[in-house]
Amino acid sequence: METVARQLLVELSGCPASVLADKAVLGEALGSTARALGIHVIFTHVCSTGEDSVTGVAMADVAHVVMKAWPKEGMVTADIMATASLQTSPCIERLLAAFNASHHIALEIGRGALHEC
Repeated sequence: METVARQLLVELSGCPASVLADKAVLGEALGSTARALGIHVIFTHVCSTGEDSVTGVAMADVAHVVMKAWPKEGMVTADIMATASLQTSPCIERLLAAFNASHHIALEIGRGALHEC
């Protein structure tokens, strides 16, 4: 079935807390993931809510990448939404390398199925 977009949801666990708590690491992971998609990022923001979590977003005209890290739990999630013409699967290796994860789960969903009227 042809779709308008792809959404890749990734959960990584077994990550070192020191890596997940570092806003610079999350920012670099956003950039690395964007490069894997081949997109030009127009906006990036990373913020921390103290010791509890770190959140980052990278926006482009054809995609977005959102990440949320929980250092104490050793877990980070990523939501990658892109036009259907872009391949999201290369992003998984970039995320594994960035966060030194021991486990991951990934699910890709086609969004906006095109139907004939």
